[in-house]
Amino acid sequence: ATAINDGDEVSIVPAVAGGSF
Repeated sequence: ATAINDGDEVSIVPAVAGGSF
């Protein structure tokens, strides 16, 4: 979960936690 959308996380929970999609 990084602050940029780097494509490693798709769940809404890590998205809220760190912002990575």
